[in-house]
Order: sequence, then C-alpha cells, then structure tokens
Amino acid sequence: MTIEVKIQLLVFCLVFTMCTVYQAWGEQDYYEKKDFFEHRCMKFIEKSSNYHPPNESCCHAVREVNMVRICRMISAMDEETIDVRRVVWVALACNNPAPAGNKCGSLTVRQPSWVPPPPRGIYESSRDDNQAPNDLS
Repeated sequence: MTIEVKIQLLVFCLVFTMCTVYQAWGEQDYYEKKDFFEHRCMKFIEKSSNYHPPNESCCHAVREVNMVRICRMISAMDEETIDVRRVVWVALACNNPAPAGNKCGSLTVRQPSWVPPPPRGIYESSRDDNQAPNDLS
C-alpha cells in the first residue's frame, strides 16, 4: 500500500470516529431531556391515571425538547408505564407536536383530527345561561 492510500484510510477512520462520538454524545444529552420531560409530565402521560390537560410546568418542558427525538426514544419498557397516545396529546396541547408520520414509541403519529380542549375558564363569560349567545337585548 502506498503512503497516500494509508493517509486516506487514516483520515477516513478519523472522520468516522468523530461523527460517531458526536452522535453518541447527542443521544446521551437527550436521555437527560427525556427524563426531564417525564419528570415534569408524568401525571399527564402515565397509564394508571385519567387524562388531564397538561399544566404550565409540563408545557414548558414540552416546548424545551424536540418531541420527535423524545418520541423516538420511548422504548417498550417505557410503554409499560407511559401511554404514548397521551404523550402525543400532551405535545399537541402544548403546541409542540411530533409531525404526522413519525413514530412515538410503538405508535405512528397521525394527523390530529381534534384539538385539545382549552384550559378551564378561558371561554367562560358572565352571560346568563338562559340568554341566547347572539341576544343583544
């Protein structure tokens, strides 16, 4: 083998090593972000409870992470305690949904056919319940 071929092979190995190490560091960083998301949102995404709209603390966590990456990282073991449908709903309710077609755990995200209900009190008004909404008298 000539010196040029050896140098090319060495450069290729160096670049390959740099790319794989960087990707591994990125994944480790997202395990921490996944833990952060789960900690803040567990009561809204766990299987053993009724679904409740997420609070501001959970939504803050959802907006800080890349939900596509978080969804990709949900394992079968995670799905024993986490309802992936609720993960999708929480992400949608917090305005950071995973786009349709992406995997979230074992679920493929579909185009939403509904919008999560608004927080209580936003659309309440002081009008009398017996009064028609368009009645101006």
